[in-house]
Amino acid sequence: MLAAHYGRALPIILGITLATIALASEYQALLWVTLGTTIGMLIANIPALFLGEAFIAKIPMKSVRNLASIAFVGFGVYQIFQFV
Repeated sequence: MLAAHYGRALPIILGITLATIALASEYQALLWVTLGTTIGMLIANIPALFLGEAFIAKIPMKSVRNLASIAFVGFGVYQIFQFV
């Protein structure tokens, strides 16, 4: 089960790390910037994976999806009105 969590999170972490490298390429301390952001993401994401597993046993997945959908649309509409 743990491997499945890491299998889902690893591409996200690697993608963000590559974006960090691209954004931080102008700094002399590229290694430290990349290492710091990667460790920070791991510190933030690994507990979220475990807490998510604990909550998913108690909260119906349909409710989670509905709430996420409403939040996604709500933030999108908000951004549209901020742009206009």
